[in-house]
Amino acid sequence: TLYRAVVETVQGCPADTSGIASFTINQFSEAGTVFGADSLCPNSPGDTLTVSNYTGAIQGWLVSEDVGTTWNPVNGNNAFLVFPKVTRTRLYSVMVKNGVCLTDTSQAAAIVMYDQVPANAGPDLSITRFESVQLQASGDGTPEWKSKDSLSDPRIINPTVQPLNDARYYLKLTDVYGCVSEDSVDVLVNVPIPTAITPNNDGVNDVFFIHEIEKYPNNSLQVFDRWGLLVYEASPYKNDWNGKSAQGIELADGFYAYVFDFGTGEKAATNYILIKR
Repeated sequence: TLYRAVVETVQGCPADTSGIASFTINQFSEAGTVFGADSLCPNSPGDTLTVSNYTGAIQGWLVSEDVGTTWNPVNGNNAFLVFPKVTRTRLYSVMVKNGVCLTDTSQAAAIVMYDQVPANAGPDLSITRFESVQLQASGDGTPEWKSKDSLSDPRIINPTVQPLNDARYYLKLTDVYGCVSEDSVDVLVNVPIPTAITPNNDGVNDVFFIHEIEKYPNNSLQVFDRWGLLVYEASPYKNDWNGKSAQGIELADGFYAYVFDFGTGEKAATNYILIKR
């Protein structure tokens, strides 16, 4: 709106007109509405918030990570904001200022992270071959286990497993919100093979003893002296080698190399065995 003043003095004197005076009337600042609020699973990818129906210029965005107690500025003064990967609940607001009017701040839009106890497949475990063990998993949701090795029930949180070799088991939990979390656990399988025998007929470590040898019906054992000469062999071996040669002669105390073939197609066990009477 433009204004001018016309001034007259005494009669007969010419009138004088002032310069133009202008007034700009700004509408009140209006922060509008922020769209894009959502409830999301932990570690969901970031997305975009937008503001519309605002009056004025966007001054910036604010974020709160403590339910609105404190607010911190976020870089950018666009009508949209890309928020980061969801690792906690956050509130977002936008500030708008129109001309000389006071700044207006929008109502907060919440990006809520669902509460979740994530999948924990439990500690790694160690067993002796042919033993079974119960996995010690925890977390919220419906479980689904996967592995190429044995599982008593892949749909319970703590199944029993009995792998014959080192194995890894993968756990996936899906909670009531559809949020998925995953973890894995290793089960290490020990095949106990002695490193020494003391064949003195005292009933302790008198023979080269393989645990559960009856589970390896196609096994074989070869023993070599320090010069690489074969001094004993058996196929199948029956846990009866007591430090004597194939001819029944006591071998001298010392170290001997052995090759134990399980007969299952897996790699043979090779190492040294000490004879000590």
